[in-house]
Amino acid sequence: MRAMRSIYTGLAVWNLAILGFFAVLSVLRLFGGGIPDHAHQLVGFGAAFFCCLVQSLLIIHFIGSMKWIQQSGPTAGIEDTKPLRTAWIKDGMYPLIIACTLVAVAAAILSGGAFIGSTPPWVAVFLACLGLPLNAYALLRARRSLLANTERMRGVEARMEERITQGLVAQEEDTPELRAESGRAGSRTLLFLAVNVWVLYVYRRFILRDPFEPLWPYLVACGVLAVLGLGLLVWRPRGDVKGQPSA
Repeated sequence: MRAMRSIYTGLAVWNLAILGFFAVLSVLRLFGGGIPDHAHQLVGFGAAFFCCLVQSLLIIHFIGSMKWIQQSGPTAGIEDTKPLRTAWIKDGMYPLIIACTLVAVAAAILSGGAFIGSTPPWVAVFLACLGLPLNAYALLRARRSLLANTERMRGVEARMEERITQGLVAQEEDTPELRAESGRAGSRTLLFLAVNVWVLYVYRRFILRDPFEPLWPYLVACGVLAVLGLGLLVWRPRGDVKGQPSA
């Protein structure tokens, strides 16, 4: 579980760097800094794509944790696991993740609108600059939420071991279905993002009517997401504890 905090933190820092670069380009372009339009739009697309990827990985982790708690609850003697499973949502983490992705995507789309004059440039710049502190706040909140989630899972694990030691329940085996559940949930999320990459392309190519919109960034983004999503279908995590999804 500690690995997830390290992985997410590293990716989130890179996410902040890319979003910061995009914000700087947006401000320079607003004040006539000589930034090429296509370069600015390409960086915006990359920033939105990476932000969605990083935040989606966080959701995948929590979905896997929820499934593990649900499966392990009966063995631990916990009749109602819903409070444990939804604690990260009630903590406000889910709305914050969604807000981060929506702001990044909106900034990328509206930068294209500013290019053709259909959107005031300051709106795109505002959203590009807003994404940086919003994602920085999400990083701080996510680290605390991941730590709290780890403690909840350790509590369930301790109760499982206590009941098994007392002979109240039989020791569970590490079933492939339980270990692969988080992988399937993550696969669906990534494949969904792979399809939605083309929504942005259709918007820029046909709504904004940009005949020179390059196709290769969308092919690369879709390919990366599809490969990761399909890879998770055959992923078999070992886990930190018996039956616990690996971070």
